Amino acid sequence: MYRTCKSRIIEWSGENASPEPRRVDAIKLPAFLRIGLLFWVLAWCGADCAPARAAVPDVPEDVPAAAYSGGPLDFNGCVGLALEQSPYLKSSSFEIEVRRLDESDSRFSFTPNVTLRTRYFPNPPKNVFGDSKNYSLGFFVDSYNPLESYYSLQARKLLTKMAIFGHLQVIAGFIQRLGNAFLELDSIDRTAALQEKLLDLAERNLAYARNRVKSGSAGRLEMDFAQQEIDLVKSGKERIERSRRTILDGTRGLLDIDPSRDLKLDLQEVRLQVIGGFDASSASLPRARSNSYELKILALKRELQQYNINLAYARFLPTLLLGVENGDPLSNNDLRGYYFFFGFEMPLWDGMKRSHNISRQKTILRQAGADEKTKALDFDAQWNSAAAKRADAVDALDIARREERLADLRQRQAEISYGEGRLVLPEYLAQCRASIESRKNSELKELEYAKATLALFALSGELSRRFVRPDVF
Repeated sequence: MYRTCKSRIIEWSGENASPEPRRVDAIKLPAFLRIGLLFWVLAWCGADCAPARAAVPDVPEDVPAAAYSGGPLDFNGCVGLALEQSPYLKSSSFEIEVRRLDESDSRFSFTPNVTLRTRYFPNPPKNVFGDSKNYSLGFFVDSYNPLESYYSLQARKLLTKMAIFGHLQVIAGFIQRLGNAFLELDSIDRTAALQEKLLDLAERNLAYARNRVKSGSAGRLEMDFAQQEIDLVKSGKERIERSRRTILDGTRGLLDIDPSRDLKLDLQEVRLQVIGGFDASSASLPRARSNSYELKILALKRELQQYNINLAYARFLPTLLLGVENGDPLSNNDLRGYYFFFGFEMPLWDGMKRSHNISRQKTILRQAGADEKTKALDFDAQWNSAAAKRADAVDALDIARREERLADLRQRQAEISYGEGRLVLPEYLAQCRASIESRKNSELKELEYAKATLALFALSGELSRRFVRPDVF
């Protein structure tokens, strides 16, 4: 006597059994498999309905940020407004959102994709029972490798962190750029005031020359010389005003303020606003390294490459195949119900692509390590250069201030001599012009010193941390 196992559709009871086959019900799926399949389908259908993660916060709570109301803005207010609406910071913030969506996709990859596959036969063949079925229906799970899904998720997390650090790096560069604009505007205003004093001196000299020409004690050439001096001073004044308008227009663009609106800035104690609280003597290279977003990104790239190596190894593992389907209308039997199946899939020969990929990823890892070391050396050189530039600016400023004091003493001496009648007006005015020019030179050196300090401040990583905390992301 021969008897088939229960999974078969046709069975015989013995030698004297009726030659006609009888129907046998299909195997029912175990409860845990039906529940698991239900969860798979629900997870797949609800992936797009999952609540999205909160949008990237661009501004921490302690930074004032609001739409520009037309009032004067100080440096902190400009930074807050820029973090809120500047287009220069939007692209990198959107990159974080994109990376988080990629990370969400990797989380859902732990639940394998489920595919519904149907077939319909308008004229199906009849089976041994004389019946026919004109359709087939099945649920199939794509090739599933949970280890590959895990490493993919970890890699996506690192890419999100890299996007965050990239955004912070953009913010740091933007704040430095805005700080330079404030410092330049403050210096331009003081230089413009000194240029006005030069214009007053030139006009006094021209009036003196005219009087001499009228009295016949001087020729026309002396008055022409004085007029040329006024023209040069006015040209310098126009150049200063043009530079101020250019910087203001650039600042308006940085803050995304309509060009038709007038931008008012609070330039009181600008250097204290921008670089106040920074102690250059306490800044150190190791701390600057630990704060560098660029070095953090390179370290994450090296870590990411290690996951890529693990992912390349994981692709040697077989993938799981799962599915549930009813019978095939083309088969010569009568199937009722749905049948669960599972199996494994693994390529036996792929032209050494997987092996070569492992070697490739290891080589990229060594390349990432070399890039990180090179960038660290470049950062050290950049830090040393910035510190040396600031030291040179300190020395240049000290020399300029000494020259300014010397010019002031000479002006005071000329003023006394002019009052006693030992000097004529043009000689006295020449000493006054020399004193003002020395002040302009001191102002230029002040600006160079302030910008060098700001560069070191930004390079230390402390400037951006005044306004943006990395943990808010």
